Amino acid sequence: MTQVELDKESEFFYSDLVTAGRIGMGEKFAFRHYRSRVCVSVDGQPVWLEQCLLEPEQMDLTNMGFLIILRIREPCIIMDQRKNRRNSSV
Repeated sequence: MTQVELDKESEFFYSDLVTAGRIGMGEKFAFRHYRSRVCVSVDGQPVWLEQCLLEPEQMDLTNMGFLIILRIREPCIIMDQRKNRRNSSV
């Protein structure tokens, strides 16, 4: 798990990207599972939690509809507490 602790005066940018692998080498989703968890706290208070679990044997990751959903859920967080703004692609 990735834990980020921020001060209320801080600015923060985070992005995470998952790819299919080296498709030309036959590694298209060649993993058992992928788990990601990100928790962002400001002055000790949690303000963001993103969780992702991919299991290629249990999910059809090659389905275009699934990839579009995954792309939409791909976290991109921009936080600027000084202006009390928070933006996310989620």
